[in-house]
Amino acid sequence: MLPTLIAATLTLLPSGDDPHLSPLDRALGGAIDQAQDDLIATRPPYRDHSTWEDPWIVESTHYVVRTVHSRHLGVDVGQSLDLALGWFQEFLGTDWTPSEKLHVHIYPTLAAFNQLGQDINADEHSSFYGAYYASQHADRPLAVMYHGNRTFLKMQATHAALHQFVAGAFNQAPPYWVSEGLASYFAHYWNYAYLRTEHRRLADGNRFVPLRTLTRADAAAFLENPHDMLMELAALFNYLLHRRPDTMEVRDEDGELIQAPFRDLLRAAVRGRNLVLDPTYLSLIGRLPQIEADFRAYAFPE
Repeated sequence: MLPTLIAATLTLLPSGDDPHLSPLDRALGGAIDQAQDDLIATRPPYRDHSTWEDPWIVESTHYVVRTVHSRHLGVDVGQSLDLALGWFQEFLGTDWTPSEKLHVHIYPTLAAFNQLGQDINADEHSSFYGAYYASQHADRPLAVMYHGNRTFLKMQATHAALHQFVAGAFNQAPPYWVSEGLASYFAHYWNYAYLRTEHRRLADGNRFVPLRTLTRADAAAFLENPHDMLMELAALFNYLLHRRPDTMEVRDEDGELIQAPFRDLLRAAVRGRNLVLDPTYLSLIGRLPQIEADFRAYAFPE
């Protein structure tokens, strides 16, 4: 639209083609005409990117984002996921990076989001949650639906991106509670305050799923109550990784690692280790009632 507006403004100024102008005015008008032509030549033609057939395609370092909302949204999500990929690498102890850019589809409507799941018969598809890793699709994208809240969009995209990353970096299928717990834990890097208030809501409303049930749940169980179960896992992983003295990461005054038992358990799980053979896992299972009681009573700091 900019060249059109400038053209409208310049009609009030002298044109180099007007024979009634003085030599000076003709020279000025000619310079203005040339400047306008040069500006228009450097501006790309306007294109409508409001349909899924011709969306914005935005590339970041590791992602290709497809969206009909705006180029700015695509840039924001791509850069945010680049940051999250660094979190995944550091936490899981791997330098794996994708050999090709990973695809991100931001759908504008529930119908469009659902259509992808129906087209590929996605077992993990959940309209309620609004994000998943479409591993059966040719592009293997993470699919997410935008509700208008930019922070929530990045949380959902990060959740799905963790599944996409683990599949690429380790080619393993860790236990469901590990996979969903990691995805939910990283999603709340964008909004810790929400995790804190949701933990309190679940605790005060006596809505916690027993940890023994949660750690044995499959995909079908999560679909029955996805929000509460994913929020509980996000809070549980934060609690075990950063709050509970016998499971959290501890470093000495020089920054040297002393212990990180729960982090190490998760690293082993994504690499395909049978957790029944893991001493940290066996210790957790043996103390599950006490851990559950402590976790319910814990008050996350502001």
